[in-house]
Amino acid sequence: MPAKTNKHAKQPKQKAQAADALAILSVAGGKRKRVDAQGGARGKRGTTSKKAKLEEIPTFALLTVPDVLYKICSYLHPLAVLYLSRTCKKASELLLSKASIRAWCASFKSVLVEGIHDLYSDMYEPRLASLFFEDRCDGCQKSRRGKCPQFMLRVNMCDNCLYKSKDFLSDKQLKPTALEITDIRSLDYGAHIPVIKSLTPSALSSGFCTQELFDRASFVGMVKETKGLTKNELDKWSKERRYRYLGLEDECKRLKEYMVYMKGCAEQEKVDKRRAIGIQRRKDIAARFKEAGYVTEQPNGEAGEEFWDDVLRTLSRDKISPSYYRTLISRQSPLTEQDWNGGEILKCLIACGKVVKGDKLRGEREENRI
Repeated sequence: MPAKTNKHAKQPKQKAQAADALAILSVAGGKRKRVDAQGGARGKRGTTSKKAKLEEIPTFALLTVPDVLYKICSYLHPLAVLYLSRTCKKASELLLSKASIRAWCASFKSVLVEGIHDLYSDMYEPRLASLFFEDRCDGCQKSRRGKCPQFMLRVNMCDNCLYKSKDFLSDKQLKPTALEITDIRSLDYGAHIPVIKSLTPSALSSGFCTQELFDRASFVGMVKETKGLTKNELDKWSKERRYRYLGLEDECKRLKEYMVYMKGCAEQEKVDKRRAIGIQRRKDIAARFKEAGYVTEQPNGEAGEEFWDDVLRTLSRDKISPSYYRTLISRQSPLTEQDWNGGEILKCLIACGKVVKGDKLRGEREENRI
């Protein structure tokens, strides 16, 4: 009897090395795939230590000409420029450098009123684009459903991530944090803390009965600045800081106004787009019933907005199914073959007496002339 062969028996060392030398690495669909030279694709059980590593560095001709890239980006939406800067390391270096500031400013001007670049003093344009246009939490990356970012804290976070973050302090944590930096005597036995608190950037959550959160880095920095100051020195320092703080508040207020303005423009654009689709639907219906040999009773058989308003008023008086027939005509979606071939649209127009056969209307007019 022939000797039994083990399916999992290892190949001789020389054959294994020869087969490994003939192996070809091919890239398909963005994934690395090891293909045997004899034609069979090797699965995941292959020895990973023997696999050759193929490193591909993406190169784009556009990245070698920064001036052209900046010119193109100046006409793009800021969010598109932000996504482009995340495609590869080279694009990130170019679009996050100081040389790209003009391109970012021009991009912002294309969607906002002029002067947006004069509002922020401590934010780069990519970060501002992220706050304005990315509807996701900086922490959990989930959608914030259109909620306004916390501009005072320079973040865009949901309530859960905001209160879990160690970068922000509640009112109760201010004094313990200050005492970790210096002793109570250096803070005039705690008299400095209320002054520093009033000048620390903070934000309220949109939740119910939630605490106010303060920026830890700003608070810690001001504690270090004011420790050991006398009362007069603290008053002088607070006046200078107050001017900067009020400027920050004004910046955040205007940024929020810009964001509300943009959302209003976007909503109005959607309304106008839906309205245009509805008008085009009624034009398509008029073209269809004219092809079928029907005309309106309007002069020259026109089917303008006045005609359709009259049709909708007539259909609203239908006691059987007024909303159904009104929806067929006033729906803000393109007219499809299925909508027209169902016959309901032409049927309701004939039933309400707004369209008639072209020959019939012509005959009635000739009789009236006689």
